[in-house]
Amino acid sequence: MSQHPSNSLDSLLDPSKPKHFRIENVPGFFSPADYNTDPPTYHYSNARGPSTVLGLLNRVYEIDGVDTLRLVQWQKFETWLNHTNANAPPNTVYKALYLGRHGEGEHNVAEAKYGTPMWDVGLQVCTQ
Repeated sequence: MSQHPSNSLDSLLDPSKPKHFRIENVPGFFSPADYNTDPPTYHYSNARGPSTVLGLLNRVYEIDGVDTLRLVQWQKFETWLNHTNANAPPNTVYKALYLGRHGEGEHNVAEAKYGTPMWDVGLQVCTQ
């Protein structure tokens, strides 16, 4: 959730006006941010099925009804997010941020295989 003093785009883009944001996790939607998830043992690739991609929890939403009956979890989440923003207090916006980082790349494996001194020499040769 982010908060800002004005919903006006001009106000947000005006460098002379201070900006204040408060970002919070809203639990209950994604397994990596769920309080029951053990961070050292969690890995997104252990999740199976289309609704669990990126850790989206398979859940019932407060807005579920006849009009959401045929929707998949991602569509239900998007519908909930749109509904929540439409009914949010002034200056409150809910956004889904998908943040990730790459895992072990070829360069990490090569450094481990050949050792840091040889890896550094190889980098120097490639950059000259």
